[in-house]
Amino acid sequence: MFAGKNRRRGLGLRAAVVVAATGALVLGGASSAFAKSDSDKAVSPKAASELPSGGAVIGREDRIAFVEDNQPTKAAPIAEFTLKFSDGSVKKAYCIDFHHDADSSGTEYDPGQWNESTVKNLPKIQWILTNSFPHESATELLNQAGVSDTAGIDTEFVAYSATQTAIWHFSDGVEITGNSSRSGGRVKPFSDKEYAALTKVREYLVGKAGTTPEPPAPSLSIDPQQASGHAGDKIGPFTVQGTGTVDHVKLTVNGDAEAVDADGNAVSSPAVGSKFWLVGKSASSVTVSADGVGVLPTGSVYLAKAGPHKFQQLILADTATKNVGAQATVTVTTKPSPSPTPSSASPSAPAASPSASGTAGGGLPVTGTSLPIIVGVALVLLAGGGAAVVFARRRRVTQ
Repeated sequence: MFAGKNRRRGLGLRAAVVVAATGALVLGGASSAFAKSDSDKAVSPKAASELPSGGAVIGREDRIAFVEDNQPTKAAPIAEFTLKFSDGSVKKAYCIDFHHDADSSGTEYDPGQWNESTVKNLPKIQWILTNSFPHESATELLNQAGVSDTAGIDTEFVAYSATQTAIWHFSDGVEITGNSSRSGGRVKPFSDKEYAALTKVREYLVGKAGTTPEPPAPSLSIDPQQASGHAGDKIGPFTVQGTGTVDHVKLTVNGDAEAVDADGNAVSSPAVGSKFWLVGKSASSVTVSADGVGVLPTGSVYLAKAGPHKFQQLILADTATKNVGAQATVTVTTKPSPSPTPSSASPSAPAASPSASGTAGGGLPVTGTSLPIIVGVALVLLAGGGAAVVFARRRRVTQ
């Protein structure tokens, strides 16, 4: 489908299908897009169910046609690309990379970011995608472009082909110069009426194209990712955050704890943007996971797994889904025992004075006799009495 490296090999006279040695169907550039065999659609070398979340394999619909272009080949094959996802769904896609070929090792694709593709004018292409087929029905798109007579027209293929050639105008500077009469195998040329309709829709899309930013890819996160607290207490809050569109969020707690809301009610399906807390039942390490289904939006770029700049790049024309998730870890510790409370003084006991005068610190003055003073006086008197007795006895002896 795109200008390739094998043009000199004379493959330009073959049909516009590449069938891998494994039987997996892919389409390539204007050189290597031609058939190595003309077998029917084959199964991908990797089952869709084995693909990673969001990954896909390239395929196509049945019809192929050619248009003349301003590129060296003067003939560009157009076929309806598809991406088949791990859940088995098949979604329409467009080529955004006219000058790269397809290859059997490029049948598996992963979602990427716009800046990874280095494709020009993606905001313009995004506008076309959101205002063309399949977002608009084929008949509605043709009517908007001023094509009212659709009798005898393969409206879906014409709408797709017009959109594809409008995208090539912005991605690779490819201009359509005429209808091609190539036929044979699966190639069915555009009728004059179909080509006229294609040209009119293409001119409408190129002329109307505005700019639309890159749609956000779906993602989930839990904030904070780490926390700690005591068993029995509410630890948190944690916030479930997301980008893009994420549905069907589920919480899974691995450990001796429970997820609750602000009122202490159990939480298992939080909305994006909502908060939850964890209540640990014992000292342990707890992991909480949030998992959801993210919507891969129209305009998601798909890069060949074998090499993002080695094989053609695609852009999703429909929407698909991808599993997204996030985790947080919580350390739950035993709550410390409360400190013992000192016993209260007897209500009948007099308050101790902070000073001898009883006035320092605002305390009450002492009005009674201090017990230590009484004891001291008694000891002095006792000692004095004892000395007097000894002295008296000595006096008698001397007399």
